Amino acid sequence: MTFTEKTVETARRIANVFETSKPEGDYAAIAVLDDGAGISYGVKQFTHRSGSLAKVVERYLATSAVVSVDVLAENLPTLKEISGVAILKTARNRELREALTAASATPEMRRAQEAIAFDLYMRPALKICGRFGFVEPLSLAVVYDSVVHGSFFRIAGSVAVGYADEREWIAAYVRRRDQWFASFPRLRKTRYRTRFFLGEIAKGNWKLELPIIVHGVTLSPSRPPHISQEHRAIEIHKELFIYGDTYMIVWPDSDGFPVLSPNRASSCVVVYDEDRPNVVTRAAKEWKAKDKRLRLNLFYPDRIERFISKDASEGPLSSADRLIPLGDSAVVPNPFGVVPVFHFANNAAVGTLGSPRSTR
Repeated sequence: MTFTEKTVETARRIANVFETSKPEGDYAAIAVLDDGAGISYGVKQFTHRSGSLAKVVERYLATSAVVSVDVLAENLPTLKEISGVAILKTARNRELREALTAASATPEMRRAQEAIAFDLYMRPALKICGRFGFVEPLSLAVVYDSVVHGSFFRIAGSVAVGYADEREWIAAYVRRRDQWFASFPRLRKTRYRTRFFLGEIAKGNWKLELPIIVHGVTLSPSRPPHISQEHRAIEIHKELFIYGDTYMIVWPDSDGFPVLSPNRASSCVVVYDEDRPNVVTRAAKEWKAKDKRLRLNLFYPDRIERFISKDASEGPLSSADRLIPLGDSAVVPNPFGVVPVFHFANNAAVGTLGSPRSTR
């Protein structure tokens, strides 16, 4: 069973509310926990003691980021240590906390947080559901939140119900998790997590139909979620590190909400303004459609021009003469005033191509 992007995103947003009180998360959230975990930071409250904070900082420093890099690089070795001395040292380091807060506003840090969150939490949750044969959206949300919060396998091992009956097992697991929270003074205040899931189970909302109220926050279907941001971050980083460059095309769907579409470096190109090297003046994307006809889109601040080859072809486009306008939809207005193609370059100066970090 493969969960839909909508299901994955809904599970992510539920956990985000639990962690930061915001459906889309809070990249800047930072605190020093009183349970010995040290600094807790970002959209999934990555902590020093768990090692997740060090992974986020390390991923961030591997990008072309410039904000707070000196302070974060200086403290990374200490963040990788999980001794009580190291945790106390970083917890008292005001400069480090301020550097993390400053970095949270950058796209590089947000992508780093999303990538690590997917690797550490969503990927394992999807594997667990696959292993147990779970198919219900509510089951994924329960497992994902448990992986984020911790102790999934420890609690799961005490559930005296077989996996064959998915709904019965999930209900028993959530009840056992609620008892687990109640047995520890420091965890009792987090029982809102299990109380939410028990409420949805009682209502029979196994499909997680929206709207739902999560810890006082309404998740509504009126605004489609930003589908699979963590997936998109993974795709961008993979392409970037292998080829040195990658591109993201952003365009609204039929409801007017932005859709993020990663594209291969081999299919796109952008042209930067000579006076403003960080501004894209035009861009192009070339690809072969299923009918083997070549397609070309030219992106400008005020319009998109669309072309198609006169006939099918096995090879690349050899001449512009083979292209004709794409019928009635040959020119699409662009009301946003900017070229909707964004270039990501690895280890590159502003307005230049990147270099790969690895090869296949």
